[in-house]
Amino acid sequence: MKLPERKSEQGIYLLIAVAALVVIYVVAFIVSNARRVEVSFLAFDAKAPLIVLMLACVLLGLAIGLLLARIAERRRAERRQSTGTENGPADAS
Repeated sequence: MKLPERKSEQGIYLLIAVAALVVIYVVAFIVSNARRVEVSFLAFDAKAPLIVLMLACVLLGLAIGLLLARIAERRRAERRQSTGTENGPADAS
């Protein structure tokens, strides 16, 4: 009956190995994108490391996506509340 413990140990080692590979990949990605680049956008010019600009774009996109999802959810909730179908369509029985 020690087989499940062994499987859980193997799972932990697998998780550690995958996490180590991800960390190595992320560090290599950061190092390879550390050079400074020039950015020109409407009213300003700046020089910044490429990885910083990439992360800023990802975070900005994430924030905009979350904001739009929240707005859409509120509109759906208001529509449901105004039609009286709080939990979706009612059963026809």
